Amino acid sequence: ASYDVYICYRQASEGALAQLLFHDLSNRTIGDEGRGVRVFLDRVRLSRGQRWDAGFARGLATSAVCVPLMSYGAVQRMELLDPDGGNDFHDATLLEWMLALELHAQGRIKAVQPILIGKIQPDGTMSDYSEDGSKGVLKDAVSQRTLSALREVAEQLEPPLQLSAEAATRTVSATRDALLAFPTTPWHGIATAPGSSPFHREAASLVFGQVRFLAARSARIRSISSGVR
Repeated sequence: ASYDVYICYRQASEGALAQLLFHDLSNRTIGDEGRGVRVFLDRVRLSRGQRWDAGFARGLATSAVCVPLMSYGAVQRMELLDPDGGNDFHDATLLEWMLALELHAQGRIKAVQPILIGKIQPDGTMSDYSEDGSKGVLKDAVSQRTLSALREVAEQLEPPLQLSAEAATRTVSATRDALLAFPTTPWHGIATAPGSSPFHREAASLVFGQVRFLAARSARIRSISSGVR
């Protein structure tokens, strides 16, 4: 199966929001035929007993838009990564981010749409992700354990993904910064928590705009190709 959207998230911090986005987007339709948006969420799409690494990689590689949910919770565990200091481990969310960047660079996914989630203040508003420490303090060093996992899942894809030279030197902090370089919407000041309905609807609408744009572009290309023939 192929998907319009892949939701990339840290279960401990964004599990609830990921579920809300999945249901909201899955209930939307695109195209003249009105087909439903196809969304990959690992807890829904992966079969019981299926290996997560192989399953998520196939889901991501066959999706048009990757949606990383970026918050302090997403990077908090990554702050512990200190490869040069002897503390290195395979981080699953970092692996997803690294694979998404490689797939996008090679055109196998068409867009990356980060959702930036600032910290929730006592009055219920969301602070500025870029200014409130949500980006975390990540090391400018390569997680060799996560890189090794990336190489493994890249080889399992059909067709296998040839990693770029940059993949071997992309540090933990550089991976985060590369995702933040994609255009997105700042949500600070919104009077809602990220797990509540107003926020997830706004986020879903942002992602849906990407999906509709890509679907319309594909339709135009098909129409032009048919005309040429």
